[in-house]
Amino acid sequence: MKRYVPLIITQGIAVITFKIVICVLETTLNIVVFVKSKANYFKRRETIRSTWGRFFFVKSVRIGRIFVLGQTENEADQRLIIHENKTRGDILQYDGPDDYK
Repeated sequence: MKRYVPLIITQGIAVITFKIVICVLETTLNIVVFVKSKANYFKRRETIRSTWGRFFFVKSVRIGRIFVLGQTENEADQRLIIHENKTRGDILQYDGPDDYK
């Protein structure tokens, strides 16, 4: 059983968790780019992951990205988000409205 705590510090990066947020980075990053996304934009997040949002280096600096989502009322979308984060590990979901437009 996973236990969620209000603050997770992983590889020197502090991630504040509000509800069911999991964001596990298995590598050391120097810079993290937070990308606001709508909860049901699954294909758009995948496109970003496969294009400009891949982990990359600039000189010796490792840059990564985390998608920031609000809560969705749609239970099917929420299950997909949980699955997406289990497989990708790059979702930060806050306990607020999914109001990205």
